[in-house]
Amino acid sequence: MGLKNSEKSFGTIAKFFHWTIVLLFIHQYASIAIVEYLLEKNSPFSSLLIGGLHKPLGFFLFFIGIAAFVWHFTNIKVKFSDTMPLWEKRFAQFVHRSLYVSLIFMAFSGIAMSVTGAKSINIFNLFSIPAFREKDKELSSFFWDCHELFAIVLIVLLGLHLGGILKQHILRKDPVIKKMLPHFKSR
Repeated sequence: MGLKNSEKSFGTIAKFFHWTIVLLFIHQYASIAIVEYLLEKNSPFSSLLIGGLHKPLGFFLFFIGIAAFVWHFTNIKVKFSDTMPLWEKRFAQFVHRSLYVSLIFMAFSGIAMSVTGAKSINIFNLFSIPAFREKDKELSSFFWDCHELFAIVLIVLLGLHLGGILKQHILRKDPVIKKMLPHFKSR
């Protein structure tokens, strides 16, 4: 398996982007669920999860999402199964590309929400993204709404993506899952 994709399988770089995004995505949603449903309003653990992890990881997710999107468009495309009708292939492409775009816009809106809300973003004490000098309540609120909207859109797209993969794997006996799984050499 090489760094780049082939027509039969995804390459190491595409798999790295995919699984890094998956892990960060799970963390981002889990951290918000913990803060929203398990912790008290002004818990110090809430600020650690949001300010110390959710925001800086969202910042990295923004750039990883852009890099993965660029990689997707500049790399060889893995061929779809011959058992898939054309409309399913087109719909799968639409969902896949929409996942990238929604991920990038969700991360961007989260960053924009913070800085327009007069809150800088500390990136693991390495550097900070400065906030606007004064809070722009209206703009910050707009980006909050966008952030929530893209969170919902991403969940729907993820459901469609996973549903399509499982349909191919279970109903059509197409080993599509194996094309994206990390490849580990046995000793």
